[in-house]
Order: sequence, then structure tokens, then C-alpha cells
Amino acid sequence: MRDVDIAIIGMSGVFPEARDLNAFYRNLCEGRDSVRDIPDERRESGRLQGNNYQINGVLDRIDLFDHSFFSISKFEADYMDPHHRMALQLAYAAIEHAGYSLSQVSKACTGVAVAVPNRGYEQLLDDV
Repeated sequence: MRDVDIAIIGMSGVFPEARDLNAFYRNLCEGRDSVRDIPDERRESGRLQGNNYQINGVLDRIDLFDHSFFSISKFEADYMDPHHRMALQLAYAAIEHAGYSLSQVSKACTGVAVAVPNRGYEQLLDDV
């Protein structure tokens, strides 16, 4: 295998109480603990009943997604795994963070690494 230089030139991320890496860094510097109760709005939209839930890190406004920007139909976006929608948004944000446009990147030898957990979303759709 030959040696190949690799440069990480753009990053993105979303975290509880931090919409981007800068906000996450500020939270770390301030010693902010973003583990909290599930917000009432989230509990209602997820049809969660009662109060018997562990506190955890919750991402805000995961329901926001511009399907037309990604050339995806509203129908498809509505049934798409939220992790996949977020992965598209974060991949775009990483490219933008690197200072490039999508058209520039599409013509380059570029890779975008993404980590998305498999949480069994397909099973939820089957249940509906």
C-alpha cells in the first residue's frame, strides 16, 4: 500500500444544546452539562406518556429539514430516518465549513465520512 496524504479541511457536528461545533466548544469551555429531561414538546410529538424516562442529551429541532434543497420529495423526506436527514445536513455543513460549494466538491476527488447509528427506524415504519 502506498502512502497517501489526507487532509481534514472541514468538519460539522450537532450536539445537545449545540447546533454546531462552535457552540459545542463554548459549552465545553463553560463546563455546561447538556444532559436534561426530555422537553415537553418532544415528549408530546413522540407520543411519550408519563415521566418515567432517564435524563439524556437531546438534540433540538431534528424535525427541521429542507427536502427541496437536497432534491428529495416531501413524501420521501417525511419517511426518511431522521439520522439520514441529519447526515445529509451535516455532510453539507462540513463541505461549507471547508469553504467549498457543492459544485466544487462534485468535481474533486473528495470524500465525506459520516457516522450514523442504526436505531431500527425501519421497524418503527413497519409498526405504523
